[in-house]
Amino acid sequence: MADFADDLHNWAGGYLTSPVVDQTNLKGAYDFDFKWTGKGDLAKAGADGISIFDCVDKQLGLKLEAKTAPLPVVFVDAVNEKPTPNAPGLDKALPPPPPAEFEVAILKPSSPDTKGINGSNQRQRGQTAGRNPPVFITYGWGKSATR
Repeated sequence: MADFADDLHNWAGGYLTSPVVDQTNLKGAYDFDFKWTGKGDLAKAGADGISIFDCVDKQLGLKLEAKTAPLPVVFVDAVNEKPTPNAPGLDKALPPPPPAEFEVAILKPSSPDTKGINGSNQRQRGQTAGRNPPVFITYGWGKSATR
């Protein structure tokens, strides 16, 4: 349930801006399905919408309550400006890092009169020629954004 509390905070971040702490004392693994309406879509959904609070209450029989709770913290008591030296021979024990590699792409908007491969201003399947084609950016950790 502690993992579920962490996941619930990530999934429903629009509703849950503070960490979710498991206080159920439930042990073991559970398999359940539940559905809620995103906070931004709740007003549009009308009577068919369900908030994360009502979802957890009605579908799982649990309560989400806003209150204070102790959380683990890291307290830094002191900092040394100079780090401790590496152990002798560490540079020989560790393999050298691989050479840095990256790809570079330059994205420039095309002018409205730019012709595609087929000589027209219209895009064909697999082409991006034309006015304001979509730009896809893939980040190193597997997420992508579309403009």
